[in-house]
Amino acid sequence: MIETTIKNFLNLPGVIGLGIILIQEQPKSYLCLKEQTIQWQVQEFLNYNFVQNILKNPDAFDCFDFPIHTHHVYTYQVSSQVILIVLTSIGLAAIKTIANLQLKTVLKKDIEQTIEVFRKLAKEFPIARAIASPVSPAVQVCDGTKSMSLKQQEKIAVLELLNALNHLSKFTSTYMGKKATIKYWDSTRPKQIDCLAYYQMNENAEFLFTGNDTDIVNQMQHYWLRKWTSTFLRKTALILPNLPEIIAQKCLSDREKFLILPTQAEKTESQTPATV
Repeated sequence: MIETTIKNFLNLPGVIGLGIILIQEQPKSYLCLKEQTIQWQVQEFLNYNFVQNILKNPDAFDCFDFPIHTHHVYTYQVSSQVILIVLTSIGLAAIKTIANLQLKTVLKKDIEQTIEVFRKLAKEFPIARAIASPVSPAVQVCDGTKSMSLKQQEKIAVLELLNALNHLSKFTSTYMGKKATIKYWDSTRPKQIDCLAYYQMNENAEFLFTGNDTDIVNQMQHYWLRKWTSTFLRKTALILPNLPEIIAQKCLSDREKFLILPTQAEKTESQTPATV
């Protein structure tokens, strides 16, 4: 039953890979890939940063998704020891729903058999050795120069991204005031995302980076910062409906929009409503 379900899911259009991460003292991952050319991309997200976040807070990775190059990765918590991974060629809401409501349900019925089937059908992908080394969590998750960070098409310095965030924050504060702007940034900060820990805010609604601002932003950091900005703008729109449009037209340059605003795919994938 489980093996048939896995094979049928892999045959769905748009699905290019399926696997599991075993949460244990030495984590392991098993993945079935329909396109062998994406192996190097798979190895990128099976890096220390990603897996360490799963180990620290597996509950947060139930129905979690993020982009990796031209593909999408979805994760689901099957049990306290097993995280399901689904790779698609594009962001597919239907696949996301099927995986959550059908595939995960079947796999949860027999965890031991699920693990055995993946060991039988899939290839084991090594996870970065850094997992076994005790290192400061802040360095582990946030320092893209000291870990296997996700590749990106161009290098973005933290300072450039910080300047764009501060341009947005300062512009917003002229409409909402500094205290309200600070409150909205704080209330929309993504929870349990360690790679944002270095981004703090002062009493003037200005972002400060407590690390090295000459560092390069890795793709995971960039994704979460854009997601944070998106939620922030949606929440401000509950009070000032035209503010996001004004910001897009009068505040941010095209470069700044690329740096801190969500991509169209991320806008489509975001389903969580903002609340005051």
